[in-house]
Amino acid sequence: MFNRREGTSGISGQLYETKLLSLLYFRAFQDERITDFQLASNVEHAGAFDDICYRAKVEGFDKPICVFIQAKHRENKEQTLKINLATYFTSYLEIRQQFDPSTKDLFWRGTFNEVDCLFVIYTTAKDESSNESKVQSSFCPILNDLIDTNGSVQQTYKHENDVEFLCKIAIKEEIAVLAERVAKFINDDSNFQMLLTDEILLRYHIILAQKVVDVTEIQPDGYRIASFRTGFFDTNDEYLLIFKDKLFKEILKRRKRKTNEKQLLSEFLAEPTDVSKLSKIIGTIIKYNNGQLEFDELTKKNLPLNIKQIDVSRSTINKAVELAAKEILLSEETTFKVPVAFGNKDITLSGNEEKKKKRIKYLTTQIIHLLDQCKSSKIVTIDETLGEGFIRPNGGIGSAIGNIFVLDDDANLLKITDSGDSLETLAKNLLESLKEEIRLINKDRSENKIPDLCEYKFCFKFKNVSKLLWTYTEYEETLARDFLNKLLIYSDQADEKAVEEILKSEVEEYLQDQPNYFQIQTDAIFSKYHDDIQKWWMIPKQAHYLTRKSDLFHKAKSNIIKNPLLSIINAMFCNSIKHIACTFTEDTVMSLKLHDQDSSTVIVTDNTVLSIIKVMQHFTNIDSAVLDLKYIVKLPLKDRKSLIKELNDTNKEKVLILVCEDIPNDKKKILENIAKAVVKKKTIIVTNHAYVEILKKYFPNPPVHDENNNFINMSEESQHNILDSSKTTFQGTEVKLNLILDDKSKMYVKGEVLNKIITEETITVGKLTCNRNYDEIKHLYVDRCVRKTKPDTNITPEKSHLVETFYDIKDNVVLITAEPGMGKSTLLTHLAIKTKEFKPEVWIVRIDLIECSEEFRKWQIDETTINLLEILKFMCQVMIREKLGKENTVVITLKEQDNVVYLSQCTADSLTEFELHLFLHFYYNREIIFLFDGFDEICPHYTDLVLTCLKHIKNVLGRHRMWMTSRSYDEVKSILEKEFQSSYEIDYFSNIEMKKYLNTFWECSLKLEELNSIQRKNVKKFLEYMSVLDNERTPVAKSLYEIYKSAALYMGSEIKDSYIPSWKCKNDAGSSSTSQAVVYDPFADELNCDWNPLITYLTVINIENNIKDDTKKSREWYLDIDTYTVFANYLENKIKRRYKEKNGMNIYKPDMMRFLENEVTKSILMHKQLGAYVTFHTIFTKKEMEEIEETIKLCQKGQEKADLIVSVADGKPIFLHKTFAEYFAVEYICDCLKKDFSIQKIHYFYALGTNFDNNLRKIFGNKLKTDSTLANMSKRNDDLVSNYFASHPHHKDIYDLIRKTSSIRCHEGFVIAEPFVNMMINSEYKSTKAVFPNDDLTLLYNNLSGLLAYELSRTSEGGGFTHYFRQRVLETETTLQTVDVYSMSGVHVVTEIIDGNLEDFL
Repeated sequence: MFNRREGTSGISGQLYETKLLSLLYFRAFQDERITDFQLASNVEHAGAFDDICYRAKVEGFDKPICVFIQAKHRENKEQTLKINLATYFTSYLEIRQQFDPSTKDLFWRGTFNEVDCLFVIYTTAKDESSNESKVQSSFCPILNDLIDTNGSVQQTYKHENDVEFLCKIAIKEEIAVLAERVAKFINDDSNFQMLLTDEILLRYHIILAQKVVDVTEIQPDGYRIASFRTGFFDTNDEYLLIFKDKLFKEILKRRKRKTNEKQLLSEFLAEPTDVSKLSKIIGTIIKYNNGQLEFDELTKKNLPLNIKQIDVSRSTINKAVELAAKEILLSEETTFKVPVAFGNKDITLSGNEEKKKKRIKYLTTQIIHLLDQCKSSKIVTIDETLGEGFIRPNGGIGSAIGNIFVLDDDANLLKITDSGDSLETLAKNLLESLKEEIRLINKDRSENKIPDLCEYKFCFKFKNVSKLLWTYTEYEETLARDFLNKLLIYSDQADEKAVEEILKSEVEEYLQDQPNYFQIQTDAIFSKYHDDIQKWWMIPKQAHYLTRKSDLFHKAKSNIIKNPLLSIINAMFCNSIKHIACTFTEDTVMSLKLHDQDSSTVIVTDNTVLSIIKVMQHFTNIDSAVLDLKYIVKLPLKDRKSLIKELNDTNKEKVLILVCEDIPNDKKKILENIAKAVVKKKTIIVTNHAYVEILKKYFPNPPVHDENNNFINMSEESQHNILDSSKTTFQGTEVKLNLILDDKSKMYVKGEVLNKIITEETITVGKLTCNRNYDEIKHLYVDRCVRKTKPDTNITPEKSHLVETFYDIKDNVVLITAEPGMGKSTLLTHLAIKTKEFKPEVWIVRIDLIECSEEFRKWQIDETTINLLEILKFMCQVMIREKLGKENTVVITLKEQDNVVYLSQCTADSLTEFELHLFLHFYYNREIIFLFDGFDEICPHYTDLVLTCLKHIKNVLGRHRMWMTSRSYDEVKSILEKEFQSSYEIDYFSNIEMKKYLNTFWECSLKLEELNSIQRKNVKKFLEYMSVLDNERTPVAKSLYEIYKSAALYMGSEIKDSYIPSWKCKNDAGSSSTSQAVVYDPFADELNCDWNPLITYLTVINIENNIKDDTKKSREWYLDIDTYTVFANYLENKIKRRYKEKNGMNIYKPDMMRFLENEVTKSILMHKQLGAYVTFHTIFTKKEMEEIEETIKLCQKGQEKADLIVSVADGKPIFLHKTFAEYFAVEYICDCLKKDFSIQKIHYFYALGTNFDNNLRKIFGNKLKTDSTLANMSKRNDDLVSNYFASHPHHKDIYDLIRKTSSIRCHEGFVIAEPFVNMMINSEYKSTKAVFPNDDLTLLYNNLSGLLAYELSRTSEGGGFTHYFRQRVLETETTLQTVDVYSMSGVHVVTEIIDGNLEDFL
């Protein structure tokens, strides 16, 4: 019997191992040179070489042969082999320790040196190392015959420079073992006199006495007392730290339990970050394994809490471990007895005083003889040739190391101490004896005198010599060389399927010499033989060695030949489920009650394969066969009759398992014949619910319902193997399933999900939602910096934080604000991707708030109470939408029980249901990072609803994190900062970052060598334009010039065509040395010294598209374009790309070019209208609204192509970026104004003036400065107003007041609104109404509202009117608090308020 290690290979690894075992066992059985052998797998204490372990006695070899194999299967055979020497050498050292001459285990019997051991890395991967030195073992030819599958010659991995590396590994491994032995000695109350019989302790006891423990003088009863030094705990020595870390863990493993554990646990749970509280229970209630905490088994049963739910940092754990171990080791209870020889405080001599004197005399004589021999070199080597009596540690010179012999730092050897006065009695006597003897000898010699003792150096070279340093010795070097000499690599070997074919081929060759052979038996025998090997491989904990007596192959062969058809059908079924390697718990198997049935048992199940596996597991040690009805019904009549005969003749002890998943109506007679043949035989029928009634006719016993086909019903080992080998795509990252499943969440793995997992099909859990254009720009991404804002502008701004993951800012709640186009959404996407790389097990939930408008509207209409249950349901719906699309009809129901929300119902597929279960489990037990993008986009309509939702999540964050983004509008920002905390603003691109960004773009997007002749002409024209611009010092827009200059520098340096001249910048628009004029820059707000990523990106894309435009029309370059043109050009090129790349059209044909021009014009008009609809909504007539809504429906169905619209939410189109919508909206209004600038149309300006979005006013302000038509309209407006007042002179006073104050800027601009607001909300409107004729009162207010808004919109602070109006209303009319001023239509609201119909309006 041998012990198996806990945990075995995954499914693919298992098949590879079991097939290799089958091949090796078959070959070994046939090889007559091998007289006896033991074959084992997954052997405990064999380290990395545990997959296959083989010991054999071979004719002609004196020593037994032991081969330790690691089988490394790689699906991709082109993958290069990577060898971790440290891991393999550690395994070699562990294996050396297992051999024992006195063990009853035949495999490990003897010493390591009495067995010829080889260590094999056996892999399908290629080994590209250049080393081809051959192993010296004469057993290698036989080993090749046993395991080689491709005819390659074995290689050893042997490099001289690895010896030193392995020696250091050996030292570290020895130190770890040393710590284990010390902990065991302290705790087990071992016989202290036996301490130095341990080889490891003997080698290191002097170092322990000098650096770890204090050792007393000899006590009266003949021992010393050791206690830990306080300085040991503060060491920084590399090797002592290894010893200390291992010692602490081993001490805590053996820690005694306390009576007040429950109280201590409660205190810890109340304050899990308190180091002292954790230190009191670590090692008892809480175990510490592999850097992780876990409850002990008893606590797990009694405490309904997963330790992973408790957020304890690694730093806290380490401090608690040290505190607990230090408390134990420094206590009075941890003083312990050690032998007198411990630490070599003195030389060790036994016997009475007379004997000790004689021994000192003997040692003196021997040492003097060595000194005399080495007086020329003065280096004395002391090794095993001098005899055991002289070098031994007890009574020999070995006990003088550390007292008489001390380190010589210069030579790295030992020397005689020059501090003889500090020596203890016997060491001092020996030293004095040596000195006296040398004095007497030299006195009698006139020459060849022995030098003084201090001139000699000593080299101790024998096994188990006690060390004074951690450094390696010749002993460790011997181990390293021995390992490298014994290490073999079998690379480029056959993979799992090929190994099967090789074995089948060899079996077939063997069977051809057998009587009554026919070919189909090969597959059947292989299947039965391999199945038996698999059963043996899966035996847990302890298993028998496979030997010649086991004879599994011949037993399988005999079984098949006796019942060929029965065996073949069984083999066919076993082959169909060979990829499923699992076992079930004993309770699960016993629940089928198969032991209670004497004859037939019908098992009804929803998973026939897993139920059959349970049945087969129950009858593991009993001969059995599986008969699938679907195979039987396809047999020819003659073969069916033969099968029925075999069934009739089958031994009653054989268990027959009949699979009935489908019973055709015309084949029921076959079922009847089978039932008659198996009557009175042990038969198990496995079927599904559909055929229970049919089977009752033939098998009348009451059926057994198997409802335990879930993952948690499997054995722990199977669960571990499946989770460890199963792959899942978790939010776009491939991980092992055990990374996201824990003990609690395993219960959700069942049904179709379980089937996918056990068949090694990759399942997908969760989706990492990216912003829409991230893939397009990710290669350009520049790591961003953020800085925390401060309310007081006089306070020095905080330093920037470089953010690469969500963990780079420690706050649990992070608010990111920035101006439009600064990359807020892109930042979230990039951080999500990098965070998943850093910590793939975290779940990242991203919610684009604007996409959820429909859900928020439903909440609003239904007056839904926003609580945790509703929020989690909302998040589940968002996840389903991301997975199944908006049109899904999935219904989910959540329930709350004991303050935990569970999934009660889900009408989606089982994988979606599993995902939702897992998400809710993560919410309560694991870590989630919530991302809420675009808070400003749902304001003001859903501000309060979303804010309530965010507050709920904030209040239960705990282990979770939450990041939010919003534009940095004062109103929205103040709302968020009031509830959460100060925001982090995204820094603009610096000039260096901008340069990097631009260079990356040109290098990736403008590969000049790939340009055609027309495109190269575009480059030439562009460089010529830049040269003219430079030479003539043409006035330029600085920001745009910088981008153009970057493109020109790149093209000028990269172009290799003499036809195109290179270009160098002669002028820098930003330099003070140039006299070139800098004109008004339409990009100034977006691209000044600080750079806006969105506008920059669209600008460089515009340059790229112009360069790559290979139409033959003349390409003109100019720098006086505005931002809108860049947006429109981007749209135009997206349309062209759609027709060219996706629709495969030749866009350069004249007809197609005209068609495209019309399409572009039509699309731009549509985008303008949709942008205005999204942004203003109320400016359209009823007819216009109906047309727009029809367009949106067509876009949603895909019948109308809107290239910048990505989706529709709550009936409104969502643009690729909100800024696109705003630019097109402003263009729409400007187009309308230029068509009809009547006084009645002036309310378009109201829409601009009262919209709270500063970005709109910024865009419109730029438009007024760059559009000459609009710029001239101010004069035209004055003419219209003059004509108006000529016919309405009684209105002029108010208008004059407005005009008088219209030039006031900033906060003083509120004065503009003062008379108008007072007139609206105070009693003044009554007197005004009395003064003015009633018939034109409405006209006055309609027109004045528009005029006022126009005046306000001409300033960048136009929004001041909105803010001021709202504040005054709130001050004077509390009933107006519910009015949403931001969404008011100016004309209607003002009219309603002035006419006194406030109640009707509300």
